This record gives sequence, C-alpha cells and structure tokens, in this order.
Amino acid sequence: MFACVMVTASLHFITLFVLVFGSFVLLYFSSVLYKFDKGGYLPLSFAGGLFFVMYSSWCWASLHRTDSWNSSYIFSLPHQPSSHTLCISFCLC
Repeated sequence: MFACVMVTASLHFITLFVLVFGSFVLLYFSSVLYKFDKGGYLPLSFAGGLFFVMYSSWCWASLHRTDSWNSSYIFSLPHQPSSHTLCISFCLC
C-alpha cells in the first residue's frame, strides 16, 4: 500500500512538471512563431539544429552501445572456460 502512495505522488509531480515545463515551451514557441517574419526563424532553426545534433548523437550512442554489447556477448558465449578449467588454473581442486 505504501508503494502505491509513493507511485501516485510521483505521478502527480511528473504531471505537474510536464504541465509547467510544457507551458513555458509553448509560450516560447508561440512568441517565436509570432515574430517569424521579423527574424523569428533564427531561434527556431537553432533549436532545430540542437535537437538534430542531440537526437542523432543519442541514436548513434545507443546503436553502438547495443551493438558492441551484443557482439561481445555473442563472442564470449562459446569461449567461456569450464568450471574444471578454472579449478585447475587457480588450484582450487
């Protein structure tokens, strides 16, 4: 029961954060669109460029992290030493 109360409380805080943060983002976005013909496209293009760089670096990092983990796991699976070999090499038998 205590865990349900904590999850509910955290969901309330998450919802509040999203609403507050989202309202600031929408306010900024509407002000940029209002001034679009007077040069408001510059902050919009900078934000789009930053979004593209951050998203592409995240995709690249997650792709390479998954690929390297998977290939090392597949390589090490058939190359694991047996427990008998480990006992002999460390003189534990």
